[in-house]
Amino acid sequence: MVGYFSNLMSVWEHTIVEMPHRRASLRALWTSDYALDKVRIMPTNGASGRYITLSHCWGDPNLMNTKLTLHNLKEYTNEGISLDDLPLTFRDAVELTRSLGIPYLWIDSLCIIQADPKKDMENHSIMVREDWERESASMCAVFAGSYVTLGALTSTNCHGGLWDRAAVIVERNVTMPDGGTISLYAQELYSHFAIYPLTSRAWVYQETLLSPRTPIFLGQEVMWLCRGSLTCQCGHCARLSHHNGPDFMGAGEFCFFKLPATNTKPQSSNLFRYGDESPPWAKWHYIVQSYTQYADLTNLGDALMAIEGLADYFRRWRQGELYWGGVWSSSFAKGLLWKTTYEYHHERLRALPGTVNPKWSSEKWLFPTWSWASLSNKSPGHRRAIEYDTFRERVTEDPSGPLPFEHYPDSDFLVKPIGESLGLHDKTIDGQNTPSFPEKRRYYELRVEGVLVPISCQQLLSMDIKVGYLEPLVTLFFLCDYGRLQFSAWLEEEYPTGPPESTFYFLRMVRHVGRTGRYMALVLHCVDQARQFYERIGVLVTRYRLEKDETEESKKNWMPDWWQGAGAEDEPEPRIISLV
Repeated sequence: MVGYFSNLMSVWEHTIVEMPHRRASLRALWTSDYALDKVRIMPTNGASGRYITLSHCWGDPNLMNTKLTLHNLKEYTNEGISLDDLPLTFRDAVELTRSLGIPYLWIDSLCIIQADPKKDMENHSIMVREDWERESASMCAVFAGSYVTLGALTSTNCHGGLWDRAAVIVERNVTMPDGGTISLYAQELYSHFAIYPLTSRAWVYQETLLSPRTPIFLGQEVMWLCRGSLTCQCGHCARLSHHNGPDFMGAGEFCFFKLPATNTKPQSSNLFRYGDESPPWAKWHYIVQSYTQYADLTNLGDALMAIEGLADYFRRWRQGELYWGGVWSSSFAKGLLWKTTYEYHHERLRALPGTVNPKWSSEKWLFPTWSWASLSNKSPGHRRAIEYDTFRERVTEDPSGPLPFEHYPDSDFLVKPIGESLGLHDKTIDGQNTPSFPEKRRYYELRVEGVLVPISCQQLLSMDIKVGYLEPLVTLFFLCDYGRLQFSAWLEEEYPTGPPESTFYFLRMVRHVGRTGRYMALVLHCVDQARQFYERIGVLVTRYRLEKDETEESKKNWMPDWWQGAGAEDEPEPRIISLV
C-alpha cells in the first residue's frame, strides 16, 4: 500500500503546480522527533516546509482519547505523544508521513485546541473558542499549502485506520495445460463513488478541493486525485481520468475534483478543467449546491465557516468583489435567489441562548434569513438541499441546440447592495478604536436598494406551479423556504389569530425578456417597520416561453399582475431596506 502510494507521488508530482508549503496554522505535529515512538506538537512561528494533512471523520468525540486541550498542551509540546496513545488512523498517517520523508503532519484534533468538558472552567471555554476561530480562519491555507492530504474515506471514526488490516484475498492454485501451476488472487470490488463516511462530512469538501494532491484510502486500495488525474489501483477510474470537474459528478462524487493552483491566471474563466467555460458565479453556485446537498454538519454553527476557505480561494479570480456569507457582489441578485428543493421540509435555525453562536447570529436566528445557511431539514446530517437558477438563455431556436451559461444584461438585476462590508470594522486613531462607519453594521444585516411591493397572504397562498403534460406558456409559483407546502403551516404557527396583511412584501430581483423570460422576486416579511428589517420567506417566480410566431418585442412591456404591484401610474420608488 505504501509502495503504491510512493510510486504515484513520483509519477504525478511533475503535473502539479507547486504552492509554497507554508504552515499557516499556529501548530503542526512534528513526526521526525528524536524518539521514533513519539510525535510532538510544535509551534510553527511562521516557518515554511513540506507537511502532510489528514482528512478524517471524528466519530464520537468522547471516544477520541488523544486530543489537544489546554490541560495537555505543555506536555504534548515538550514531552510528546506516544504513538501507542494515538488512534489507529493517526498512527497510519504518521507512518505514511515518515515513509515519505516529510517531517510535519497536521491533524485538526491535535493542532487545534479542543474542549475538555470534564476539566474546562468558564475561562477555558473562551480560550478554546478563540483558538478555534484563529485556526479555522487559516484552514484554507493549511490544506491548499499541504504536500498531500490523506483521505480516510471509509473510516467512520479516528480508530478505523487508513487501510483494512483484514484484507480478504482469495488464493487459488490452477494447473495449466503444460502441467505448471499458477496462483490466482481476488480482491473485493469497491464502488469508488458511493457515499462513504468521509464524503458526507462538511469540512472535507474544502479540504479535498483545496489540497493539490489527495490519496483516498478505500480500505484495500488507494485512489489518487490531483489536478491532473483521477486514478486507482484496480483501474476502475481509468475511464474517468480525463475528467476533472463537475461534468462527470453525481451523488457521492461531489469532492472528486480539484480547484486550480493559486497562480492560475485570473483572466481565464476556466477555473475547472477540460472545457468547463461557465462563469465564476456558476462555479460558485455549483459548489454551494453540492455542499448543501451532500455534506453533514455536527455543529450547525459551522455552516458558513466550513466553506469560508473556498470563498477565500475564489477571491483570486474575483478580485475587487465583496463577499457576504455565500453571496458575491458581481452576482448579488443571483446569489440571493437560492431556493430549497420541493422534496424537503426545512426549518429556520434559531440562535441558542447561553452558547457561543457564529458572528452571523442575531438575537433570534443562528444565521440571517437571506442566507441558505439559515435553513436545515430534519435529517440527521442537517442538509439543506439548496438550488440556484441557471440563468441560461437559448441562443438558437433549435430545441436541441446548446444552452451556454450567459450573463443577463446588468439592467435586468434590480437590486444592489448598500455599504462596503458587514460587521463593525474598527480603526485606530490616536490610540483609540474608532468605528470605520458612522453606524454599527451587524453581520446579519444585509442592506439593499430595490423596489419593494406589498403582497397579501391570500395572493401567496393561491400561487403554485401550473403543470401538465405539455409545458404551459406561463408558469407562476411561490417557493417557500420551509418547503413547497409549508407556507400555511408557518402562517398558523407565526400568527395563530391571523396575520396582518401589511407585513408581506416582495422585492423585485430579476426581469428578463427573451425567448424564455422570467420575473423573480424575494418574498419578505417585515419584522421591524421602524428599522426597516425584513426576513426572507421564499422566492416568487413567473416564467414564460414564446411560441414560434411570437417575437421578444411582443413581451417587451408585458409583466405579470403580481409584479406590477401599485400599478404603472403609481410605480413604487426604490428604497433601502435591511434583510436580516
